[in-house]
Amino acid sequence: RQTHDVEVVQLVGGPVSLATSSTAHDLVSELGRRLGARYHFLNAPAVFDSAASLIPLLDEASVRDTLALARCADVALVGIGNPTNGSSAIVLSLLRLSPADFEEFRAALPVGDICGRFYDITGKEILLPVVRDRVLAVHLADLQAIPKVIGVAIGPAKAMACLGALHA
Repeated sequence: RQTHDVEVVQLVGGPVSLATSSTAHDLVSELGRRLGARYHFLNAPAVFDSAASLIPLLDEASVRDTLALARCADVALVGIGNPTNGSSAIVLSLLRLSPADFEEFRAALPVGDICGRFYDITGKEILLPVVRDRVLAVHLADLQAIPKVIGVAIGPAKAMACLGALHA
């Protein structure tokens, strides 16, 4: 019941629909309520049809300010995803990559993602513009600057994703 001088900030926009999972808004508000903290949403989807449609949103005060708060965090709590299942696979499907773009993505050997930012086994971010420039989220470099980052993953399917995240 005690309140704390804490702010909970959403690090990635929300997918259009996740029928079987909690949304980012759900998680942020629940954690905020449990901590007696203020919370801030990114009130926009995680994935955009094009980089051109995302760019103007980054100039909106609510989005710009929320991402700035996220980059100043002392602690980040992030999910570690596997590109072949769960919310990570949904992000990829929402990107609607052409067959050529999908092959280029696969050739980069992605093993995981954090905040919709895909990376390989060495922790190096996959920098394909058709993927990277269409996701509303903090960047992996932003997370690396946060003093404590706690990754959450469940199941053996995410072992390689966790290893890549640790290398990052």
